[in-house]
Amino acid sequence: EEISPELQQQYAELDCSDPEQLSVGAGFADDEPAIACDRNGAEKFLLAPVAVSGSDVDTAQASLAQNTAGWIVSLDFNGDGTKAFGEITAEMATQPPDSPGNRFAIVLDGLVVSAPGVNEAIPGGQAQITGQFTQDEAQDLANVLKFGALPLTFDIGERNTISPTLGEDQLQAGLVGQPREHRLADLLG
Repeated sequence: EEISPELQQQYAELDCSDPEQLSVGAGFADDEPAIACDRNGAEKFLLAPVAVSGSDVDTAQASLAQNTAGWIVSLDFNGDGTKAFGEITAEMATQPPDSPGNRFAIVLDGLVVSAPGVNEAIPGGQAQITGQFTQDEAQDLANVLKFGALPLTFDIGERNTISPTLGEDQLQAGLVGQPREHRLADLLG
């Protein structure tokens, strides 16, 4: 999809470390490109239209991975979600691993909750999001996927990691965080 010069300019001027700009993505249309911040104010995204909606996620749960010491989030898609997710992950898997075109943005209320990369096409409707999750972080993401009416959007543009300089009160409130690299993997792979 074509990105308008106006949206590109808005993206360039967006400062996610400013609490007043943090929720810039709220209310964007699912069928149009958009800009958004992550909920920690540490990263900004230029997003493609929604590829898979929250209603296409059947279940999501956090669990301790069997083969590693880390927590993971497993998710299952319904029929429509399986098809859409399989198609988009096949396309994304052809992109270089660290490129924006290889990442999904999981968006809730206009904020990016997580932006995992894709290791491979996932046609079977079951996936795992892995990363350096704590138990609470994995459960939080599972709850967002399970209960949120969220879109999964395709990050098609630049992304910048921001080093916010917020006051001590925002730091204590958890608004400052380092983005973690999360990965999507096929459960069968």
